[in-house]
Amino acid sequence: MDTYVQYPMSVFTVQGQVAPVAPTHQPLKKQNKIISQWAIHLAVMVLAVLALSAAAIEIYILRNLQRSLESTQEMMHENFEAQYTTKSGDTRSPPVPSAHVTDCKWTNQYTGPQLLWEPKQGSSFLHEIQYRNGSLLFNKTGIYFIYSKLQLRSVDCPKVDASTFFQHGVYKKSPHLQHATILMENKKQFCDSQGGKMWVGSSFLGGTFLIEQGEEVYVKMSNKELIQVKDGTITFFGTFML
Repeated sequence: MDTYVQYPMSVFTVQGQVAPVAPTHQPLKKQNKIISQWAIHLAVMVLAVLALSAAAIEIYILRNLQRSLESTQEMMHENFEAQYTTKSGDTRSPPVPSAHVTDCKWTNQYTGPQLLWEPKQGSSFLHEIQYRNGSLLFNKTGIYFIYSKLQLRSVDCPKVDASTFFQHGVYKKSPHLQHATILMENKKQFCDSQGGKMWVGSSFLGGTFLIEQGEEVYVKMSNKELIQVKDGTITFFGTFML
């Protein structure tokens, strides 16, 4: 007779809470967060590189500008030194077209505002530039530094409340134009509320301009009676090619 054996059912009891299974999309969020952080770091690095590049470019431009200014100042110094070659006996000519005229002349017979100069005596000189009736005539087209300095004085200022003004200007005249072009102008007060006292001042103009062959440059002064001349060192007019 067969014996039937019935095994008892196994029962397992789990105590506590069952930990939930983490969703499969969590690693993707973490990966996206890491990518975002790297993108931010990369953007910051790019901005920093751009800022450094802009600073480097600015420094480069400023250095070039400084070199240009130093070169212009050096050339001005060399040309101003050439003013005195006649006195020192040095017969060397300036390296570029240049001119320096001094001792502004004005008389009652010449009533126009254009000033006349001494082109040959003392420290005056002309090199590849001509002088005619107060004007400097240019034979070569180029960039020129042009300057004019006037020493001024009034020994008897009028006793008025309002200030008096003078106009000092440098003009360019072209053969193909009917009217002159103003290059520089200075308008300043003199005898300002001094009431009968002596007034002393000066006016200086200087700048860089393109001058073409055949053009001429000259100086005008509205109150010529204020101009003082001495030995060519206080009132003068000149130019040199850059």
